[in-house]
Amino acid sequence: MRREGHLVRTASDGAETLAAIAEARPDILLLDLMMPRGNGFEVCRALRASPDYDDVRIIMLTARGGDSDQSKGME
Repeated sequence: MRREGHLVRTASDGAETLAAIAEARPDILLLDLMMPRGNGFEVCRALRASPDYDDVRIIMLTARGGDSDQSKGME
């Protein structure tokens, strides 16, 4: 992403992710579901609960492959 000229910021857990997003709203969020201190589902729910982040696109990644995880993510 950096090579293509995009500004990339990282966060190591869910709480840090939400704090970083509050500081500077991203255009797109690459979100790992298995983070400590607020997993990816919790971060996604928090963002979708606020109309301020309606236009932020979220790509969710996980090493888990269950159908229930996929369904939960689509919610």
